Amino acid sequence: MTSSPRSQLIDSVRKVAAHRRADGEKLIEEGRFRGGMYILGYAIECALKAYIGRHLGADTLPEAEREYEVRYGQRLRLASVHGHNLRRLLEAAERLKLLIGANVGVTTAKERCLTWDHRWRYDPAPADRVVAHRFLQAVGIFHDWLIQRQ
Repeated sequence: MTSSPRSQLIDSVRKVAAHRRADGEKLIEEGRFRGGMYILGYAIECALKAYIGRHLGADTLPEAEREYEVRYGQRLRLASVHGHNLRRLLEAAERLKLLIGANVGVTTAKERCLTWDHRWRYDPAPADRVVAHRFLQAVGIFHDWLIQRQ
C-alpha cells in the first residue's frame, strides 16, 4: 500500500492530527467510545510523526525516516502501516530530546496515551465511558503540548 506524496508531507500530517482529534472528540461526544479512542490515538500518532519530522528538518515522512537512520543508525518507520506504534514513536522522540520540558501533567497524559492500541479498530467491545473521557483528556493535553512545540 503506497501513500500519495501529499499524504506524506509533514504539514499535511500535522493537519490530519488536528482533524482526527476533532473526529475522535465528536465520536466520544456521541457515545461511540471505542471508535473515538481509536481515532484519538491516531491523532497522537500523526502529531508525533509531524513533530519528529519537523525536528529532523524533513518535508516528508520518507525524508524524516532517512534522516533518522543517518543520525542514529536505526530505522524508524513513519510512512507506512508499520508506524502504528506509539511507544516506538515516543522512544524516537526521546532520543531526539523532544520530550524535555514536559511537566508532570504532560508526562501523565503521555503515559495514558500509551494505552492506545491500533487493534482497537477491530475491537467490537464497547469501551467504558469514564475510561474514554480520561483518554480524551490525556490526548488533549499531550496533543496540545506537541503542537505548541512544532
